[in-house]
Amino acid sequence: MSQQDIHLQDIGISFGQKEAVKSFTATIKEGKITVLLGPNGCGKSTLLKVVSNIVTPQTGEILLGDTLISKLSPKTLAKKMALLPQVYDASIRITVEELVEQGRYPHMGAIGMLRKQDHVAIGKAMELTSVTHLKNKSLEYLSGGERQRAWLALALAQETPIILLDEPTTFLDIQHQLSMLELVKKINKDETKTIVLVLHDLNQALQYADEILLMKNGSLYLGGTPKKVLNSKTIKDVYNVKVSLIEDVQSKRSFILPYH
Repeated sequence: MSQQDIHLQDIGISFGQKEAVKSFTATIKEGKITVLLGPNGCGKSTLLKVVSNIVTPQTGEILLGDTLISKLSPKTLAKKMALLPQVYDASIRITVEELVEQGRYPHMGAIGMLRKQDHVAIGKAMELTSVTHLKNKSLEYLSGGERQRAWLALALAQETPIILLDEPTTFLDIQHQLSMLELVKKINKDETKTIVLVLHDLNQALQYADEILLMKNGSLYLGGTPKKVLNSKTIKDVYNVKVSLIEDVQSKRSFILPYH
């Protein structure tokens, strides 16, 4: 058993009378891109917050390897996983470099000063996300794609083996969506990061995921490789939409085409 696998065991969480996640059991594998997929309101974002220990489940437990995440201090956990939430405030009046610096907080000493290794990590994160040339520019003046890359740089500067991304392609046009997903894939391969992300687009999940956890009504409907999870039957059951899977002759990739 890998010490970086994330084990979710019988997770249940409710908000008042609403049961958001129920009896959820799955393993998120080290080094893989795992996509949480499912209709709106099925519990994807809530589950991501549970994994990062922001939300405490009423039932079940989450382990990182054989260690209970709930037993880790916030600073220790922040050295193991970084969470990039869905809503990023575009009105924050700080520069890109100042934003990325925030990712170093788990590594700072008692006086909170940036050291040489912090500046190296910040520079590397901005280089990987191609925002170095924007480092002195305020977030409020960035385009949507630039802003998303800056926030991703913040997560990378944290230097964690695990990165959690909640809908990183939200509000982006198709070009910038694909650019962001290609960047995520590159980071996964070149930096050997375990990446968990919430997506809505079935075709993007099919192309970029190593593993998919398909959710329905707060529960795990099916987990596994994209080809195992996404087929006409499962998509009809979960989304109530009829689809055909079409293979592109040139790329040998499959695509999902909905129809009435």
